[in-house]
Amino acid sequence: DSSYVKQEVAKSCVAIGDPVWAKEILDSLKTDTNSDVRLEVAKAFGDIGESELAKGVLDTLKTDGDFWVRLEVAKYCVAIGDTEWAKNILYTLKTDDDWRVRQEVAKAFGDIGEPELAKGILDTLKTDDMWLVRQDVATACVAIGDPKWAKGVLDTLKTDTNSDVRVEVAKSHIKLAKSLLKIKF
Repeated sequence: DSSYVKQEVAKSCVAIGDPVWAKEILDSLKTDTNSDVRLEVAKAFGDIGESELAKGVLDTLKTDGDFWVRLEVAKYCVAIGDTEWAKNILYTLKTDDDWRVRQEVAKAFGDIGEPELAKGILDTLKTDDMWLVRQDVATACVAIGDPKWAKGVLDTLKTDTNSDVRVEVAKSHIKLAKSLLKIKF
């Protein structure tokens, strides 16, 4: 069947790793009615990691009804590590109805490491209903390494109801302190 063929083509793009081929399958990510095809295409984009294609993939993160597809697209953000693209997906961290997608976006912000992004994600630390998302947001804010956001994260030690979140905040702050001490000496 044609959806199986399309899935295999997407997998081939991963194996080849050619951004030119990736442009050819971008349409499938946006238009194919089979979520398995869209999932394979999203995985292909993540493995290729081509930032020029990010704009074309961004709409999928906003609109795809299948959370597995949105999850793979969120992982794509980590593979790209592009600050401008990350600014554009901040709304996903705040609005996606699936916590796993929000969690991947939070991880991406930490991996990108842009200090201005910490300001945008700090609110999520206080408002997200899933502790795993809050935990990864705290880790991301501290991983960014800007001490001015550290206080906002540190407040979580006093206010968060989940002990795993508080433990992660404490660990992250210890890492940040160690890295700042190395810089000063």
